[in-house]
Amino acid sequence: MISREQIKHLAKLARIELTEEEIEKFRAQIDKILAYVEKLDKAKVEKKKKVLKGRTNFREDKVVEISEKEREELLDSSPWRKGDFLEIPGVFE
Repeated sequence: MISREQIKHLAKLARIELTEEEIEKFRAQIDKILAYVEKLDKAKVEKKKKVLKGRTNFREDKVVEISEKEREELLDSSPWRKGDFLEIPGVFE
């Protein structure tokens, strides 16, 4: 069973604020999801061959020009703006 503290931690990571009522609601919902995943984990499945057989479909990167105003709006909308760049927090410590 997931704890209230774990729900609060997940909310903090997602940068959302939850009321006490929402914490309980999400705790119950996540418990149901985890129980279902546990059932799936116990299911017996056969191994299947790869469908793509080693082939991957990647799209080519394309540069898209935007105006200086749009660029500033995008940078301003991020909490991680550092000058003309975005400094994203690391995932691993």
